Amino acid sequence: MLIFRRTVAPGMRSPIGPGRFLTAIVCLCAALSLHSSPESEVDLTPWKSGERMVFESMNRDETQLLGYLALSIQSSSLDDRPTWRIESRDSRESTGYSLVEVDADSFLPIYSVFRSEGMGEIEARYQDEGVAISHRLRQAGSRLKQLNRTYEIFQSSYLMRKFPVQNGYQQPVYMVDSSRPAKQIPAIMRITEIKNISTIHGDQLCYRVTALIGETRVHFWIGINEHRWIYRIENEGVGVMRLVDAFADATEHPDQFEAGQPGSVFRLTLPPDWLAFSTPDTTGIINGDQVTFLPPGGLGSLKLSRHPKMVSLDQVYDGSINWLKENRRKFALNPSSITEIHTGKIKGRSFTGSYEEDRNQMTLFHALVEEGEHLYIFTAHAPSGNFSDMEKSIGVIVQSLESFER
Repeated sequence: MLIFRRTVAPGMRSPIGPGRFLTAIVCLCAALSLHSSPESEVDLTPWKSGERMVFESMNRDETQLLGYLALSIQSSSLDDRPTWRIESRDSRESTGYSLVEVDADSFLPIYSVFRSEGMGEIEARYQDEGVAISHRLRQAGSRLKQLNRTYEIFQSSYLMRKFPVQNGYQQPVYMVDSSRPAKQIPAIMRITEIKNISTIHGDQLCYRVTALIGETRVHFWIGINEHRWIYRIENEGVGVMRLVDAFADATEHPDQFEAGQPGSVFRLTLPPDWLAFSTPDTTGIINGDQVTFLPPGGLGSLKLSRHPKMVSLDQVYDGSINWLKENRRKFALNPSSITEIHTGKIKGRSFTGSYEEDRNQMTLFHALVEEGEHLYIFTAHAPSGNFSDMEKSIGVIVQSLESFER
């Protein structure tokens, strides 16, 4: 469920690194929870279509912020079957996205897709005869024989929220990680403790689910209330994930985003279903000058960096073009895309270009905007076939920029 791109598989086989542990952990537990005996299973669905949870990812002593992860669930259908569509968007490391379609009744996975800047796109289809996995960057995919109680590791932890609240309850399962096609992984999960913990909703009575995968042990703290929010995830010796926002209906998520520092704040408007998070620096501190945007569908990425205005816009533009030519394989500027920006108090210039990355044809968008005493640099990347899906939304974000400087 909570996903660290490229996190899960390695984490299952060996200790997971601090920047990626959560995904494996969350997903893993989730999958475990997916199988419970009918006589002990709780007839409970604590979520409604449109729910969203947002987590902050911390290092193991909770002194350094690594990034954010958002989980959402929607009722849907696939091939005329009612499903739950579970999505995660991750601002950590290279931004990543995953989607799992699960049968609405059995919660067994039907289809999953995983996208990240570093790994491309990976699809998995779950059938009676096995799990078929395809990778956009490879000529051939792979097929796994499906064992009983095999579940997709990403986001399947939603079912843990349906567990009967009783100490010692446990279930063994198999999991498959479609972000790194490999063997199905045996795992076991157990409810190990019930106690009050401090949460964004005050002190809450929670049950702890401990997932054991090889030498990796992860704990999930789930509230004993009508929502069964996942409040906390602990990967022993690696890191912690803490719930910082919970929306029973994601339409309540604010569409205005603010960043910056006191006395020098800027604001942006987000298109529907876009998310934005301030990006921590290498020490885990947020200075407010870096923002990561997560588009719906995970079809690309957009980042913003703010800098003191030191040189002219023309100098920055020329420097950007030269850098792209030197650092992006076969970069080609699209001359007809060069656009001057004049909206309200802001002025700037934007352009698009193409380049190659891991056999993919990519489109890059760059906007340089002057506002107040700062220069704002927007940079977006997407596979060329998907760029048009996000181009209009990027324009809305750039044009909405407002700064409030004293």
